Amino acid sequence: WGAVSPGTMASSSGIPKVQLVAEKVRGDAEFFWCTSLPPGETAPQLPPVVPFEQYTPIGATTQTASGTNWFVKVKVRVRDAKEDEFLQLRVHEDFHGRVKLTGMLMGRDAAGAAHAFEEGFFKALHEDVARPAGASAGAAEPARVVPIDHGVKVAFERCASIQPGGAQALSVREIGRVLKELGVAPNSTTCAALLKRYDADGNRTLNLAEFNAMYKELRALLGVRKSDTQHYASGQMYSGDFLDGLFHGKGSFTFLDGSMYKGEWQNGLKHGEGMLRTSVGEVYQGEWHCGSPKKLTKMSDPPAMF
Repeated sequence: WGAVSPGTMASSSGIPKVQLVAEKVRGDAEFFWCTSLPPGETAPQLPPVVPFEQYTPIGATTQTASGTNWFVKVKVRVRDAKEDEFLQLRVHEDFHGRVKLTGMLMGRDAAGAAHAFEEGFFKALHEDVARPAGASAGAAEPARVVPIDHGVKVAFERCASIQPGGAQALSVREIGRVLKELGVAPNSTTCAALLKRYDADGNRTLNLAEFNAMYKELRALLGVRKSDTQHYASGQMYSGDFLDGLFHGKGSFTFLDGSMYKGEWQNGLKHGEGMLRTSVGEVYQGEWHCGSPKKLTKMSDPPAMF
């Protein structure tokens, strides 16, 4: 992770890199601000998109993950508004310099640094901004029937316990077990918020229909873990698990100088147990925390496969 000042990291044109990245996704940010729809989605009778009169990055944090994830806080002002608003953008920049707005939070505070949040997460915190144009505050949403996937049903029935009355339901611990089996790994805050939303009877358990709806939202929000090998234009290579485009799980990364890390990853960073082979052949084993070595020991007899 790295904190970035808006006035640093100048590009070849002399313009601060944070400003360039934010400006490239300005149109998508304006679209979500006015429509409450993520970029690329459509709906009938969309309200007109009104450009920001002011759009100024005031802070950013970066994360290396198949390129760079930018978490940028932006101060904006819209026409006729009495006060400035603050957004947080999640922008992914690939190794070719292409950028995409992958998340946005509205209703932020001016204080505090930009922080990480999940890809694909678009949320308006102000009710009057989040509501579609013309909708009343008390308008009820039509009930939606969410189809149940066979894999979700099988995993649910395997892990659910029998509740009083004979019905099957998942406890909090069982919910985490099933989600892990289905390849979705939300953080505890996200999971708790969704559990509260979908637990209709408030007994801290979910029946099949409730869990299926929760799973569908989490899958859209976080993505599903997969294993793959990626060769990058820089000559580096990663082979292992991904979650929502980030190195997450177990995998190995080969650097330009021939050194290699093999072990556990979390949200794009080395995190957990792993081994590092340096460019001169020395091998260290130990623990990493958020990308940095915490305790390493030089191995006198490293595994042959490493």
